[in-house]
Amino acid sequence: MVAEIAQTPSQDTEAAATVPHNLDAEQAILGAILYENATYHLIADWLKPEHFHDPVHVRIFEAIGDQIGIGNLCDPITLKAKLEQDDGLAQIGGTAYLVELVQSAPLTSNAAVEYGRIVAELALRRALIRVSDEMGYAARQDSDDPATTLIEEAEASLAALTDTEEGETEYTAGQALRAALDQPLTFIETGLRGFDDMRTISPALIIVGARSSMGKSAIVADQVLRSARNGKPSLMLTNEMTARQIAARWAASMTGVPYFAITNGTMHQDQRDRVAQCIAEIETLPITIIECPGIGISGLRSRIRRWLRKVEKAGQEPGVVGLDYLQNIAGQGGSLYERTSDIALGLQTIQLTFGICLLVACQLARAAEHEKDKRPSIRHLRDSGKIEEVADKILLVYRDSYYAEREPQEDDATKEMQRRERAASKLVEVDLAKNRLGPLGRIKLMGDMACNHFEDWGA
Repeated sequence: MVAEIAQTPSQDTEAAATVPHNLDAEQAILGAILYENATYHLIADWLKPEHFHDPVHVRIFEAIGDQIGIGNLCDPITLKAKLEQDDGLAQIGGTAYLVELVQSAPLTSNAAVEYGRIVAELALRRALIRVSDEMGYAARQDSDDPATTLIEEAEASLAALTDTEEGETEYTAGQALRAALDQPLTFIETGLRGFDDMRTISPALIIVGARSSMGKSAIVADQVLRSARNGKPSLMLTNEMTARQIAARWAASMTGVPYFAITNGTMHQDQRDRVAQCIAEIETLPITIIECPGIGISGLRSRIRRWLRKVEKAGQEPGVVGLDYLQNIAGQGGSLYERTSDIALGLQTIQLTFGICLLVACQLARAAEHEKDKRPSIRHLRDSGKIEEVADKILLVYRDSYYAEREPQEDDATKEMQRRERAASKLVEVDLAKNRLGPLGRIKLMGDMACNHFEDWGA
């Protein structure tokens, strides 16, 4: 029967010889459904008409879906009326061909499902070949588009091929509840009492929001480092700082040497010795830095996916994935609101798809700086697209010392002393302002900003 189809006008014989396909499997799954309509419901959620290689098989599967979808019996006789005008089917035998499909159907529904998986797998391979051809064609064109743009487009096309497989899982309510009981949500220990008591760092989309110089990037980098030092493979994606700057921050946190002294090469000998001693430890940490300036959501997705495959291949559980920072991600849309919304929804999809702890630094609106109490509020995110809506948790970072340093000197001696005390304070307040997974609250940290190091306040 395969040979017959290969010779009919419904097939491009040259293409059939060069692209992956299995006409036997296509015939088997169609015959199985026509023999036992219940088989259709076992594969309808993931096997689509476009997965079939033969155009006649595409139309037969569509007609089967139409019939069964409205609750009608579907067999060669009932399909005859729907397909009697189909020239392709007529050329290979018409209704007799449908009867032949039934006669050659596999004996069990399980076998039919396996044939369906073969058909879907080969369709994915054909799509991969198509994307590859498009990539090659685009790369050969005389265009002003930089190669990085072509790579981003290719990554988006590749990601689209696996969206359904990675992003969709169907459960009954009972299955979902059992999963919740058998596999409760875990959190990643940080060693900071305030964070751990509220199980702050966990698999979720966590936005770390603040104005400039408050320490949002420092906290994201610190959490990635703490995760790695606890033995969990961790990833730092940076579209603002270089890998060297981030590594210098980590070395500063571990040694107490100011990171600007490390990056500027102005360390004295004792500091050089301390940094040299920490190199051995930092080289053994399961931590990866990826510089990705100008990256879009599809690029982030592909890089995280590649990293996760390495982690899974090593048989390990991923730790924190840090991203610095949100506003530097390339997004779609005409207005700032539309672009930010596109980015936020993309980050949510990445987190839900991979189930990771995604910690993202985010710049807050300037409105906070014009208020008497400059502490940020969740309302300062509300004009920033859908960030507030999609985030599982929102951490708002505030350092009063930053503003105290910039306030004018007071004429009153007592007030001036108070201002200087505020300016010298190392207090960093982290407000857990949104938490879908637990309580809200304010965390107090002692932050040495020069060394990118944090400890519990009062420890």
